[in-house]
Amino acid sequence: MLAQTLSAETPRWPAAVVTALPDLTALGGSLRRLTGFDHHGSTDYFPSISQAHLHAIGLAQARIARCAAINRQRLVAYTSDMAHGSVAVAFELAGYDSAALRQIATDGAGRLRCDLLQTAIRADREAGLEPFLICAAAGNSENGTIDALGRLAAIARDEGLWLHLDASYGALARLAGDLAPLLAGMELADTLAFDLYRWGLQPYATAILLGREITAPSAAAPSSVDAGAQLAIGLRALVQWQQQAPAPARLGRDISRCCALARRLGMAVQQQPALELLLPVTLNVVCLRYLGDQPDAINQAIVALLQNSRFGISSCRVRRQQAIRVVVQDASQTPEQIEHLVAALLAAGQQQRRQRVAASPRTLTA
Repeated sequence: MLAQTLSAETPRWPAAVVTALPDLTALGGSLRRLTGFDHHGSTDYFPSISQAHLHAIGLAQARIARCAAINRQRLVAYTSDMAHGSVAVAFELAGYDSAALRQIATDGAGRLRCDLLQTAIRADREAGLEPFLICAAAGNSENGTIDALGRLAAIARDEGLWLHLDASYGALARLAGDLAPLLAGMELADTLAFDLYRWGLQPYATAILLGREITAPSAAAPSSVDAGAQLAIGLRALVQWQQQAPAPARLGRDISRCCALARRLGMAVQQQPALELLLPVTLNVVCLRYLGDQPDAINQAIVALLQNSRFGISSCRVRRQQAIRVVVQDASQTPEQIEHLVAALLAAGQQQRRQRVAASPRTLTA
């Protein structure tokens, strides 16, 4: 309540607010240490991850604009064809045409193909365009994909591009010892965005953008405050301060257990001929599909039937296919519940197939 009603410019804050302010610095510092970002970099708070992405775009654009006189109409950026929709939304909000955001094809695991990225960068430069940003995934919320972060960081460095990461699930997954190696290279990005309302168990409107300390000369170094869309931090960060999140060690164990349950679900899906696992399970998101005639309609109907279950079930698209997205985010769930979920998916799919057969026109025979 306090964070939503007070302005950062309020001349007389209650004593409790003034006392809380040092904890905002502590929050930013702890988040930065977790992700490996330099302690003296920027920490910004936003109502949504789309706005955090937008701020990162502003920082990347400001850096290239201060280094040289650039025609903004020639700027191009790169992401994968599996990126979360918030990335495209941010580019639209930044005033770019959709064609300026190149969608690079992914491999069988849903990771951005670095070879195709390098080819696209060369082709754009030869065409007189100016690449300025790579937006990659470090455990995004759409499918949990983790791109080849170390290699992408090397490409960004060699090409002089800004590397921004969508780490909705990946940022805090580093608390889990068995998952941290998957995210090696995350600390090499220029900016990293994630939501505390996912693993952090915080309310909505708690998106975070972390930025590395910029060591370039000041003339070429954009300020986090001056270059982005948000010109002040405000007091939204007090939402996180007021909430009591689990201790890091416990949260790490819970995250590890959720991801183990998701992998179990993925293996169970692979054992069912009627189901298809569309992507390897990296974190806690499982993308699957019920097979059969009219699969898009059947999968949409299954989601409608099961979306109120204890699991987070929603629709998504994987390589233009309608799919079922299951998010495992409750560490109290059990392997038996995973088995029940698979049974429910199969039963819902069979029900939809029977209904479609019953509704289809029948051929009359003499």
